[in-house]
Amino acid sequence: MYGKMKKSGKIIFVALGILLVLGTGVLTYLNHIPKAEAFGYESLVLCVTTFLFYRPFTKRGELEAILLNFVIMLGVTAVVTVPEWTFNNIITAWGWSAIGFLVVCAISFIARKTKLMDVENASAEHNQCPST
Repeated sequence: MYGKMKKSGKIIFVALGILLVLGTGVLTYLNHIPKAEAFGYESLVLCVTTFLFYRPFTKRGELEAILLNFVIMLGVTAVVTVPEWTFNNIITAWGWSAIGFLVVCAISFIARKTKLMDVENASAEHNQCPST
Protein backbone atom coordinates (compact mmCIF):
# COMPACT_ATOMS: atom_id res chain seq x y z
CA MET A 1 0.00 0.00 0.00
CA TYR A 2 1.82 3.07 -1.26
CA GLY A 3 0.48 6.56 -0.80
CA LYS A 4 1.30 9.60 -2.84
CA MET A 5 0.80 12.78 -0.91
CA LYS A 6 -1.45 15.50 -2.27
CA LYS A 7 -0.11 19.03 -2.65
CA SER A 8 -2.18 20.23 0.31
CA GLY A 9 -0.73 17.41 2.42
CA LYS A 10 2.81 18.43 1.50
CA ILE A 11 2.09 22.02 2.47
CA ILE A 12 0.58 20.94 5.80
CA PHE A 13 3.48 18.61 6.65
CA VAL A 14 6.15 21.22 5.84
CA ALA A 15 4.24 23.96 7.70
CA LEU A 16 3.93 21.71 10.77
CA GLY A 17 7.65 20.95 10.59
CA ILE A 18 8.57 24.63 10.40
CA LEU A 19 6.24 25.51 13.28
CA LEU A 20 7.67 22.70 15.41
CA VAL A 21 11.25 23.82 14.78
CA LEU A 22 10.39 27.46 15.50
CA GLY A 23 8.42 26.56 18.63
CA THR A 24 11.22 24.41 19.99
CA GLY A 25 13.76 27.12 19.23
CA VAL A 26 11.70 29.74 21.05
CA LEU A 27 11.12 27.49 24.07
CA THR A 28 14.81 26.63 24.27
CA TYR A 29 15.82 30.28 23.85
CA LEU A 30 13.42 31.40 26.58
CA ASN A 31 14.82 28.66 28.89
CA HIS A 32 11.46 26.96 29.41
CA ILE A 33 13.21 23.64 28.81
CA PRO A 34 15.88 22.88 31.45
CA LYS A 35 19.35 22.42 29.95
CA ALA A 36 19.76 19.06 31.68
CA GLU A 37 16.67 17.67 29.91
CA ALA A 38 17.02 19.51 26.60
CA PHE A 39 18.59 16.62 24.69
CA GLY A 40 15.55 14.43 25.43
CA TYR A 41 13.15 16.98 23.97
CA GLU A 42 15.53 17.56 21.07
CA SER A 43 15.45 13.83 20.33
CA LEU A 44 11.65 13.90 20.16
CA VAL A 45 11.55 16.99 17.97
CA LEU A 46 14.31 15.68 15.71
CA CYS A 47 12.40 12.46 15.09
CA VAL A 48 9.12 14.22 14.31
CA THR A 49 10.54 17.04 12.16
CA THR A 50 12.64 14.64 10.12
CA PHE A 51 9.51 12.67 9.31
CA LEU A 52 7.49 15.81 8.53
CA PHE A 53 10.11 17.02 6.04
CA TYR A 54 10.99 13.56 4.62
CA ARG A 55 7.58 11.95 4.10
CA PRO A 56 6.01 14.39 1.60
CA PHE A 57 8.91 14.09 -0.82
CA THR A 58 9.87 10.41 -0.65
CA LYS A 59 8.86 7.71 -3.06
CA ARG A 60 9.08 5.05 -0.35
CA GLY A 61 6.07 3.41 1.20
CA GLU A 62 4.63 4.84 4.40
CA LEU A 63 5.77 2.06 6.74
CA GLU A 64 9.23 1.96 5.19
CA ALA A 65 9.60 5.74 5.56
CA ILE A 66 8.53 5.63 9.22
CA LEU A 67 10.85 2.75 10.14
CA LEU A 68 13.81 4.18 8.23
CA ASN A 69 13.29 7.54 9.93
CA PHE A 70 13.10 5.92 13.38
CA VAL A 71 16.22 3.76 12.97
CA ILE A 72 18.29 6.64 11.62
CA MET A 73 17.10 8.92 14.43
CA LEU A 74 18.12 6.35 17.07
CA GLY A 75 21.65 6.49 15.71
CA VAL A 76 21.70 10.26 15.39
CA THR A 77 20.37 10.85 18.90
CA ALA A 78 22.92 8.47 20.40
CA VAL A 79 25.84 10.13 18.61
CA VAL A 80 24.91 13.79 18.16
CA THR A 81 22.38 15.02 20.71
CA VAL A 82 23.52 13.16 23.83
CA PRO A 83 25.89 15.51 25.70
CA GLU A 84 27.80 12.74 27.45
CA TRP A 85 27.95 9.04 26.64
CA THR A 86 26.35 7.53 29.71
CA PHE A 87 23.79 4.78 29.84
CA ASN A 88 21.16 7.04 31.43
CA ASN A 89 21.57 9.76 28.81
CA ILE A 90 21.30 7.35 25.88
CA ILE A 91 18.26 5.60 27.38
CA THR A 92 16.64 9.00 27.98
CA ALA A 93 17.30 10.11 24.39
CA TRP A 94 16.04 6.80 22.97
CA GLY A 95 12.97 6.96 25.19
CA TRP A 96 12.11 10.41 23.86
CA SER A 97 12.78 9.13 20.33
CA ALA A 98 10.31 6.30 20.98
CA ILE A 99 7.72 8.88 22.03
CA GLY A 100 8.55 10.74 18.81
CA PHE A 101 7.97 7.49 16.91
CA LEU A 102 4.49 7.24 18.45
CA VAL A 103 3.79 10.86 17.48
CA VAL A 104 4.92 10.09 13.92
CA CYS A 105 2.58 7.08 13.81
CA ALA A 106 -0.29 9.29 15.01
CA ILE A 107 0.49 11.94 12.38
CA SER A 108 0.58 9.27 9.68
CA PHE A 109 -2.73 7.80 10.87
CA ILE A 110 -4.40 11.22 10.87
CA ALA A 111 -3.00 11.99 7.40
CA ARG A 112 -4.51 8.76 6.05
CA LYS A 113 -7.88 9.31 7.74
CA THR A 114 -8.16 12.90 6.52
CA LYS A 115 -7.22 11.75 3.01
CA LEU A 116 -4.09 13.89 2.70
CA MET A 117 -2.60 10.93 0.85
CA ASP A 118 -3.93 9.12 -2.19
CA VAL A 119 -3.71 5.54 -0.97
CA GLU A 120 -3.73 2.90 -3.66
CA ASN A 121 -4.94 -0.41 -2.35
CA ALA A 122 -2.70 -2.93 -4.09
CA SER A 123 -4.34 -5.92 -2.39
CA ALA A 124 -7.75 -5.03 -3.87
CA GLU A 125 -6.30 -5.30 -7.37
CA HIS A 126 -5.03 -8.81 -6.69
CA ASN A 127 -8.35 -9.98 -5.25
CA GLN A 128 -10.38 -9.14 -8.34
CA CYS A 129 -11.52 -12.01 -10.51
CA PRO A 130 -10.29 -11.86 -14.08
CA SER A 131 -13.13 -11.31 -16.52
CA THR A 132 -13.59 -14.00 -19.11
